Amino acid sequence: MSGKDLKIINDLAKKLIVDAKTMTKEESFQRLVDAGIFKKNGEYAKAYSNLGKAVKKKQ
Repeated sequence: MSGKDLKIINDLAKKLIVDAKTMTKEESFQRLVDAGIFKKNGEYAKAYSNLGKAVKKKQ
């Protein structure tokens, strides 16, 4: 993963944390789908496989 990819993920994580207080689980998941981290069927996107596995374990 490049520095640019890490910055994008970090920025997304910060935004999700701020919005998490007002977002439902479905809205949070949709944000991750929109960001390309998860597919709509719940599987993680290949480019983010390690991140996807970590998120699924925490659910």
